[in-house]
Amino acid sequence: MEMECVFGEIEVKEAVGKCESDKSPGLDSFSFKFIKVLWKVLKDDIMRFMREFHSYGVLPRGGNPSFITLIPKVENH
Repeated sequence: MEMECVFGEIEVKEAVGKCESDKSPGLDSFSFKFIKVLWKVLKDDIMRFMREFHSYGVLPRGGNPSFITLIPKVENH
């Protein structure tokens, strides 16, 4: 089942790219612009976070669950 697939780097980067860059920062005071500009530096940590979420189904304490939305994967038509 594709809903059970691990999140790929390209998929995560595209999702981050679609987020508004200059919206109010989260609890950590960082906006998505920060993540986009420093993607090369942050991607390993972000991908580790995504793998751990996929494996354990739990967000780390202090994580903002409003940024996580499950969207079914569908084939391109």
